[in-house]
Amino acid sequence: MPDALLKVENLTVQYCPQGRPEIANVSFAIAPGEVLGLAGESGCGKTTLALSLLRLLPPSARVVTGSICFRGRELMTMSERQLEKIRGARISMVLQEPGIALHPMLPAGEQVADVIQAHKPWSRQRCREEAVRLLLRVRLENVGRIYAAYPHQLSGGQRQRVVIAQALACQPDLVIADEPTASLDARAQAEILTLLGELRERSGIAMLLISHSPTVLAKLADRVMVMHAGRIFESGTIAGIRAYREPDRVRLVPVSTGEGPPELELVPARRRPVEPSILRGSARVSA
Repeated sequence: MPDALLKVENLTVQYCPQGRPEIANVSFAIAPGEVLGLAGESGCGKTTLALSLLRLLPPSARVVTGSICFRGRELMTMSERQLEKIRGARISMVLQEPGIALHPMLPAGEQVADVIQAHKPWSRQRCREEAVRLLLRVRLENVGRIYAAYPHQLSGGQRQRVVIAQALACQPDLVIADEPTASLDARAQAEILTLLGELRERSGIAMLLISHSPTVLAKLADRVMVMHAGRIFESGTIAGIRAYREPDRVRLVPVSTGEGPPELELVPARRRPVEPSILRGSARVSA
């Protein structure tokens, strides 16, 4: 991909020196404005890959090999000071648990303003005004209350919208969204996916959308990669990925959570799929 916004080549990350790599020889590229989906079961290395892109891995992790180029600049050789100018400004991240992403002792709106002030030479007042605009942009109501509220005073969906506002604060070129709907109920999930789609259309931002659910990826992703045991073993359109069956004991099957109809998910063999009799009785199973 000659005009790639982000290009990753042969990335290998290891936690234990004598153990299996957490991710091994991973290569992919994201074009400007593209949404690339990353699917895979829990523990396959998706979050490790996301953290690697911003060099936010824990001290126990070691990048064995690999190149990460963003707009033609090699991130692996940058100093921490150089990276600080990219994190949150040019590349931002939405974590799967907003309750962890937000500081529990600071008002939500002030946390958005903090991100802006870290990257813009603006007054505190202007940063606060911009934070209010961003909270409105992610379609939060009663913004005055939301701005002053602490994270525990907000619902899961409201907290996730605040985290998305943080990610958009400096108009980044790329947003890494790591399971952005995993901790939300079905209604909040649908609202967040709709919001991400609208923001993508309006802003033209590129996105790495990480999820274990092909149903989620189908709503936003232009292309999808499937990861298993730290490796990318399949890449293509969501339709092509849905047709894939049982790679290394991982299956794409309908799974019931007890809320609503079953949905297709990539699951390891230890999880139990929906019984065929249940599927025949449900006319609403996702295709």
